[in-house]
Amino acid sequence: ITAAAQWTDVNQLIEQIMAETDERTFRARSITTELRLDSALPPLHLPLSAMRDIVAALLTVSAEQIGSGGRIAVSSADGVNWNGVLHAEIRIRDFGRGMDAARVAALFASTAGEGQARPTLAHALAQIRALGGSLSCKSAIGQGTVFQLLLPRQTRRRAPAAEQS
Repeated sequence: ITAAAQWTDVNQLIEQIMAETDERTFRARSITTELRLDSALPPLHLPLSAMRDIVAALLTVSAEQIGSGGRIAVSSADGVNWNGVLHAEIRIRDFGRGMDAARVAALFASTAGEGQARPTLAHALAQIRALGGSLSCKSAIGQGTVFQLLLPRQTRRRAPAAEQS
């Protein structure tokens, strides 16, 4: 990740991307959306452009898996403890047709979108790892797919190494 990190209101970012995606993707496919954002989630120190790419990629994959006439629920949560470290969570759930394990693996391995305007899941995963986060996917045929994005919950600047001694 080469973009500089900045204080990012994750909830506001989700709302913006949902509005943009609604105009060009959700309405065309008759997909309804639901937002449940944790108002206690503080701004996080993350690169805004990378976060836009990540959330947009996850929403795009969900919309493509639904087809038409489905529903996508997006939520955020603060204070998720993963391996003893606090993280912020973004969860994107579609109530579509679901995917088998081979399809999920193919989406994570795909590099077809490199150089294209639409971010791929493989590219999003690389960005998430560079941020120190993690991405999980659970999908079941006929039940839909859930993406869980965990981001390190850094909410204040760390003192430079010289000042910490």
